[in-house]
Amino acid sequence: MSEGEAKKAIVVMGGWFQGMGFLLHRQLIDIGIVEYVTGGVEGVKMLWDKIKPILEEYRKENNLPRFPLPWFEYLYNELQKRGQTLP
Repeated sequence: MSEGEAKKAIVVMGGWFQGMGFLLHRQLIDIGIVEYVTGGVEGVKMLWDKIKPILEEYRKENNLPRFPLPWFEYLYNELQKRGQTLP
């Protein structure tokens, strides 16, 4: 996969998770449904771990501590919390 293809994949998948995180934040979707359609904590964590360093670098370089993809990060954090509370 070329660098351009990788960036395109990040934008597409990141945008999808971004939308799910926003819906969760606004309480328009149940976290159980989100967990099911995203593959749960493991599915979200796998992608988050890959793009987090890229986002952190971009945020630092541009002095944007929460942009881009703040709702994806929210989704990740909420699923992490849920994973810690489930038996």
